[in-house]
Amino acid sequence: MLALFLLAGCGGRSERTLRVLAAASATGPVRELGATFEQKNPGVKVELSFGSSTAHERQIEAGAACDVFLAASRKNVERLAAKGLIEPSCPTVARNALVAIVPRGEAAPPDVAALASLARVAVGARGVPVGEYAREALGGALPDSKLAGYPDEPAVVTAVAKGAAPAGICYSSSVAGEAGVTRAFTLPTRTPIEYPAALVKSGDATLGHAFLDLLLSDEGQATFARHGFFGEPGGGATPLRGHGELRALLVSLEVASLALALMLPPGLALAFLLARGPARLRTAVEALVMLPLVLPPVAIGVGLLAIFGRQGLGFLSLVGTWQGASLAAAVVALPVFVRVARAALEDVDPRLEAIASVLGAPPWRVALTITLPLARRGLLAATVLGFARALGEFGATIVVAGAVSGETETLPIAIFQAFEERGSAASLCLVSGALALGLAALSAWLSPRRTT
Repeated sequence: MLALFLLAGCGGRSERTLRVLAAASATGPVRELGATFEQKNPGVKVELSFGSSTAHERQIEAGAACDVFLAASRKNVERLAAKGLIEPSCPTVARNALVAIVPRGEAAPPDVAALASLARVAVGARGVPVGEYAREALGGALPDSKLAGYPDEPAVVTAVAKGAAPAGICYSSSVAGEAGVTRAFTLPTRTPIEYPAALVKSGDATLGHAFLDLLLSDEGQATFARHGFFGEPGGGATPLRGHGELRALLVSLEVASLALALMLPPGLALAFLLARGPARLRTAVEALVMLPLVLPPVAIGVGLLAIFGRQGLGFLSLVGTWQGASLAAAVVALPVFVRVARAALEDVDPRLEAIASVLGAPPWRVALTITLPLARRGLLAATVLGFARALGEFGATIVVAGAVSGETETLPIAIFQAFEERGSAASLCLVSGALALGLAALSAWLSPRRTT
């Protein structure tokens, strides 16, 4: 099984694929230009992943497969260029402006001083380009206690549109066509808000150059302008992703199935050790096994990036792949499986095992013919719960694998993406909820009934 996993992680693709990591604020024009590129280049598939430029920078550092990186700040590409990971020439393909926004229908503050009277202002988190631009423009006029940080720019707009914050600071392009917010005023920035495009050295140079040419062409520039870039609002709202419930579900099932295959062998061995092993080892082993249950999933993802990234076991090429997402999901789900499986094994009467041993059966035969058959319902319940936990994993998987549509975009990630882009996530939540409820009911039905 491990060999199959390694082959899956290292294997190539039968079709040419252009991988683009782009700033979340550039979702609209980049998605449109990605479709245009596919039309102009038959046989080429464009895989797009949108998110924080800083998060994408970390993924490229860790060895994520990427051909073109479109950042919302020149600092991101400068750091990568200094490490020799991208080509030094990074042309600017778009520009933007910074504006303050309020929920639709609310009184718009006239200037920065008026923002100080509000309870909080939504901005990007520290390190996120839109957050850094906002803090630079504010110049300390607002204390940090009033700045609510969000993971990327669309999340800032969504927070204001939903009423989670009375005001926010975002890009001018995001206000064009957004019905939930109103522009209040423009904030000048010392640093120009530019979107540089970089060619990643480890990527496909031919496809990367071709896509960069499209971004810089008259057609590409007109597309950016139509979506409100260059500081002037364009002709409408950013198109929604058109999330496919079936596509996200299939990716989730694929990721969770491999995660289950990865966790079963070590999980079963650990459950046996905790149920039948020496008492002196149980406390230490249980503490280690349960660690992923209490650690933030994002921290687990960061740890896996360090292990399997460019500076670690980078030759496995798991970063940015669905196999990497499966590994992350398996690590997070392992404690759930072990905990339930251990309880199932402990329910087996040890006297029956002792009798088999006295009759000359070796330990492996006792396990196969006595322990496992008697514990089968509980072990099946553990398997279902482990699969369900892997299916719902978000934090570790998005750090390790990103959000590539049709490749690593699982149901939880699709829900997050849909919510950020102001689309309705109701149908995705319904699919996820129905699946979770069904798996939970199946696990409860499989669990052995205790009698007193």
